[in-house]
Amino acid sequence: MKNKLNIKLLDKLSIENLQIIKSEAELNLEDLSSSEDIITNKSNTLFQVLVVIFTTIVGYLVSQINSFDIKSILIQISIVLCIVFGFVLFLLIKVIYPNKVALKGASPNNLIQDFLFNKKSDKSQTKQILRNRVYSLNIAIESNKENLKNRVRLFDWANKSILIGLIIVLIYSAIYFFTLPS
Repeated sequence: MKNKLNIKLLDKLSIENLQIIKSEAELNLEDLSSSEDIITNKSNTLFQVLVVIFTTIVGYLVSQINSFDIKSILIQISIVLCIVFGFVLFLLIKVIYPNKVALKGASPNNLIQDFLFNKKSDKSQTKQILRNRVYSLNIAIESNKENLKNRVRLFDWANKSILIGLIIVLIYSAIYFFTLPS
């Protein structure tokens, strides 16, 4: 965790300020959750499209098994695209697969601790519970930020891999067709 929350500063805040910080932290956590949903949906859509294309290419290669000619440009391009799309599908599975995320709520053992009951006033207990809640939210936010960062990085790699693979196929095809004997 990069931004460790200073507990001593939380202890100095009033209940009203802790409630403001808590509500802002909850909004931040909701935004992170929404961003993760967007990345998951985009990855899922791309995954579905690539599975269809990948299956089609593999089907073509299987249909050519009896007359498999590695010198054929279509076979070569199909093999390259299978490798590229297979790699991209692997990346997308890592993005789509459920990741360990911190939830919006806090478990009771994080909120209620023995020292709370040593306090005399209810106001003091409320302040400590709010402090623990803000602390728990901070841990959840930092955890989810890191998770989102990794998922976005993998999604970017998947998109860049597709682009690089298609560029390689286009360049290879252009070289092949321009070097054909007339």
